[in-house]
Amino acid sequence: MMTLHDALRALSVHGARVVGAARFERVGTDSRAVVPGQLFVALRGEHF
Repeated sequence: MMTLHDALRALSVHGARVVGAARFERVGTDSRAVVPGQLFVALRGEHF
């Protein structure tokens, strides 16, 4: 399990503010298939 803070640090995201211990088990890019414990990441573009 990973925290949102750990993920942002691994991706070299600076200036993000994380409140609390947001934890997730996996990452998804399809908003129609998001399940509990999953971090949704929106991708730019029409076809993914």
